[in-house]
Amino acid sequence: MTNNGPSNADSSFYIHEDDWGLIEILPAENLCNSLEGFRQQREHHKDTAFGPTGWTTRPFVIPTPQVELVQRAIPLPEIASLVGPVLPQATVVLTSDTTTGPKDVCLL
Repeated sequence: MTNNGPSNADSSFYIHEDDWGLIEILPAENLCNSLEGFRQQREHHKDTAFGPTGWTTRPFVIPTPQVELVQRAIPLPEIASLVGPVLPQATVVLTSDTTTGPKDVCLL
């Protein structure tokens, strides 16, 4: 994932289309399973190559977390205060299927 913002000029955040859904805020109870999921993903893609028609292996399906964030019933302002220093709020999310091509705007 690439974070091109927020900048003072546009408060934007860029995420490549391959990275959608790969950033999650999860309760700590999921740490061991998340680490195991990372190991499984590395193993799954260890021999992946890009061929004439795309990737040569099937997609890796990220396991469902044991405890969903919604189950913790944490108020949104509290979540924002915890993750704000790492994931600053942006007014615009930019995305694309290429790192050099035009960006699509997803308004927040």
